[in-house]
Order: sequence, then structure tokens, then C-alpha cells
Amino acid sequence: MKSFVAVVLLICLWAVVNASYDNAPKYSAFGYAAAKLTGRHCPPGWLQYHQSCYYFSRDRLSWWQASMKCASMGGFLCNIDEAHENTYIRHHLSMYQVSPGAWFGLNDCLYPNVHRWGWGFSNKRCHKFDWYAGEPVYHQKGDYNCGIFWSSYKYHWHVDSCTQRNYYVCEMKMGKPCKCQY
Repeated sequence: MKSFVAVVLLICLWAVVNASYDNAPKYSAFGYAAAKLTGRHCPPGWLQYHQSCYYFSRDRLSWWQASMKCASMGGFLCNIDEAHENTYIRHHLSMYQVSPGAWFGLNDCLYPNVHRWGWGFSNKRCHKFDWYAGEPVYHQKGDYNCGIFWSSYKYHWHVDSCTQRNYYVCEMKMGKPCKCQY
């Protein structure tokens, strides 16, 4: 019995001395590996539409938190480049009965008093809009600088306070994990 214990101790000592992290996963700046896209497949929980994957959240975060959450998953708050993409997202939000709304990447945070709308924290301007009638409404106070699909507007665009906690929609280009714009 004593020789068995001695052998086990020697094996454990050898394992500790020769331990290596060479095969451990590499971690991103967010503390864990971002989702990897392979070929034409979206990560689990994401839906494919054209050349993008979309994630419809089940949790509520501020616009700022949502943008970081999307980035941590290898994506970004969705950018609307075409009318059919806008329709696709509005359809899913309606189908899921998301209320009161869901954040997307539209904001004027970089130019808050100029009302220059762009995507994420990039200089990519937004030139096509789906505002609800009378929107955007500019407030004198507060941080009403972030775009949201608003349920009572049939998911047309609305401006809300970026600190409000809402659902959100992330996007990831097929085969291209985010080289994040943040």
C-alpha cells in the first residue's frame, strides 16, 4: 500500500513539474474567447439572414452595456443597411413580442448636439432611416441619443435614453467575427 501511495505521489509531482498552458485556449480582451464562425454557420442561439447572423437578446441592458455584450460575443449592435434587413428584424421582434423595444446600433453619441446619426462608435454614417412619424424627438436634457425598435410604433425606429434597460439585437457578419468598432 505504501508503494502505491509513493507511486501516486511521484506521478502527481511529475505532472506539477511538467505542467504547461501551451494548449489552453487563448482569451480575448473581454476575458473569454469570442464565438468563432466557421464557413456558413452561425453560433448557437444566432439566426442567419443573408450574410449575417443575428442574436435577439433575452436580457435587458443599457445601450452601452448591450454594445459591449454584443462585442464580447464577436458581434456588434446591429446596423441596418437595407430595407429588407430592417423588415426581417422588425418581423422577429413582433413575432417574439419584444416590449417595450430592442436596441440596435444607431446613435448620435459622437455628435450629440449635431444629430449626426451613425452606427456604433464608428464614423459609419446612417443614410437610410425608418423613423416613426414625428421621430426623432430631441430632448433638451438626458442622453436620448440611442436608436431602438419601439414596440408601440410597430418596431419603427425611436430615440430613447441610452441608460434605459431594453432588449437588444446583435449582428455578426458570416465568417467574420467582429473586428469591433468600439
